[in-house]
Amino acid sequence: MDDTTHDTGNIDVFSRLLAELHAPATDAPMRAAPPPMPPPAPRAAHSFEPPSAWSGPHAPELLGADELAAPPRHFPPLPIAAPPLTSPPAWTPPPLAVPPVVVSPPSAEGFTAPPPTTSPAAGSSPAAPAPALDFAALLTSPTVSADSNSSAGLPVSGALSTHDDEPDIARPTLGEKFVLVLAVLIPPLGVIAALVGSLVSVRRRGWVVGVLKAALTLGVVLTVIVGFAGYVGYSLVRQQQAHDQTAAQSAAFCATIRANPTMVQLPDFGWPAVATSIPDSLAAMQSYTDRWTKLESVAPPGIKSGVTKVATTAQQIVDGVKVARTIDDPSNVTLMSQAASVSGVPAWYSQYCK
Repeated sequence: MDDTTHDTGNIDVFSRLLAELHAPATDAPMRAAPPPMPPPAPRAAHSFEPPSAWSGPHAPELLGADELAAPPRHFPPLPIAAPPLTSPPAWTPPPLAVPPVVVSPPSAEGFTAPPPTTSPAAGSSPAAPAPALDFAALLTSPTVSADSNSSAGLPVSGALSTHDDEPDIARPTLGEKFVLVLAVLIPPLGVIAALVGSLVSVRRRGWVVGVLKAALTLGVVLTVIVGFAGYVGYSLVRQQQAHDQTAAQSAAFCATIRANPTMVQLPDFGWPAVATSIPDSLAAMQSYTDRWTKLESVAPPGIKSGVTKVATTAQQIVDGVKVARTIDDPSNVTLMSQAASVSGVPAWYSQYCK
């Protein structure tokens, strides 16, 4: 068979197939349904199989008319196994590595700065990591000296220095001894100086030296004593000034009593006895009353009320005798004794007139 005959046969086959496809469904001859396809065997997850005869599209020329007219098949999806759920590994921080600090030897001006670090040249192997620094051991160590800092690679700091260079730091200085003397001689100034010296001692030593403690104690005690003594002395001075002022005001009062000393004699301040006649008795009683009335006019304010009481009682007796024209001497003596006992004239005279 030549090529022309072969091509004509192929064209006839395609023509019949196209005619069957475009023909109505009722005109197509009834044919038996093809047997169902067996389900594909399950495949393992993530497995690969080459395409088989049942998978993938087929050329129309390789399928029959019955297969082309059959409804499309639905294949079940391939099972995909889920990956196992595992917790992520715990993260552990890498150890802390502190680069060593190089301390240059001290020069005349002090410590020199460490040389700058440079990155390794290309092609050279990286330097070995520095050992980790144990900060907990440094914090819990009781003392840190300059030698330990140098060996640990830490810079030497002046804050860690001790007072080893001052062997006599506990011994008081001359100024602190002077503060003690000042606290004894001038307590108030000594207290102030002791407080200032205590602050200086705490900054220098970390504690207050014993001399300053003694100076502060003595200064406080002596300041209290001096203050109390000053208050008492001031009170005594004020009392003496008031006494002198009252004595000056009582000068005329004292002069009147000195002229008639019986005016301060108890119990009745020299009340006159009964005379031979009523007019004579009245004259003597009136003279007594006039003396006390004169004394009332010159008496200072502190004793004026007592003098007035004596003068008033004497005048009442005189007025009673003038009206009654009789003398009751015991009753008159009793009245004058009562007035004299409450007047306070003898005590005033003895305090401000002697």
